[in-house]
Amino acid sequence: FAVYAVNLLDADTCRRRFDALARRLRCLRVPGPGELEVQVKSSMNYQAIFLGQWAEFRSLDAEIWLLTQQMQVRNNRLLISTCEAPMFLDDWPEAERRIADWEAYLQAKSTYDMMHPWIDIFRAEVLAARGELDTAIATLQMVLPGFAARRPATAPMAWGELSIFQARAGDRAAALRTAAHTIQSARAVRHAILRDQALVHAAVAISLTGDTALASSILAEALETGLEAPNAALAFTALYHLAMLYQADLPQALNERLNKIAAVCPAMYYGERPLARECCAAQRITVSETEYDRLWATDLAEIRRLAREVKDVLRSR
Repeated sequence: FAVYAVNLLDADTCRRRFDALARRLRCLRVPGPGELEVQVKSSMNYQAIFLGQWAEFRSLDAEIWLLTQQMQVRNNRLLISTCEAPMFLDDWPEAERRIADWEAYLQAKSTYDMMHPWIDIFRAEVLAARGELDTAIATLQMVLPGFAARRPATAPMAWGELSIFQARAGDRAAALRTAAHTIQSARAVRHAILRDQALVHAAVAISLTGDTALASSILAEALETGLEAPNAALAFTALYHLAMLYQADLPQALNERLNKIAAVCPAMYYGERPLARECCAAQRITVSETEYDRLWATDLAEIRRLAREVKDVLRSR
């Protein structure tokens, strides 16, 4: 896995190493799509998320899904990456199709019980995207206790999602309880990205219930993690929610740009994109056809520029 040895900021070197590895894989002449090749491409797709290279992300996802369907062996990593990708890309019908494909594949597999909780979690995401919050909440409440026992490092992210759904559904008390549980369990996670993604979800739920001080502290911490890691999706999602806590202090142009990016760009975490769209609708902010592609392509470099602008505003308060 030479991809992991490359500095994530050096995309050209990473691409050259990937191409060299792909040539080596072809020389092996293994019949059928090789699992290693798919895993490497999956790693490249994660790198695209880290750098905000969304066109590359979309292209690789199509390749990965085609190869995955031809493979006789699938695993948790591929389930997660292939179901999440269309959510990042705001293609919810495709997400539903892939979830159904995975569920049919797992029916006859010994790994069904181990991998199926991911299906339920992703199905809850689809339900929430359709506005069926009560069903999404019930789905997560059913699956999360058992999932947390098996996946303590990734479960806090799903608990955080649940807290947001509860806040959006108007259940303030439940949202605060779930957010508190998310923060407690996330603080025990060593992996900084997994920890802070969960904390961002909790902070958003907390902010929706009115506690801006705690939410601001958590979001500022997650923003720094996202910028340093780097992880464009974590950085922008934290930046957006932090900025919206102080929306009244933002220059109008900066506020509009942040909201437009959050409404259309994959850098905005898919489970929280509806909040950005609600904010745009409330302020009558619209995205024109001529600016859509540019906003959609917002990358890590642009997110860093926006972060500097927001930090300058916050320092001058």
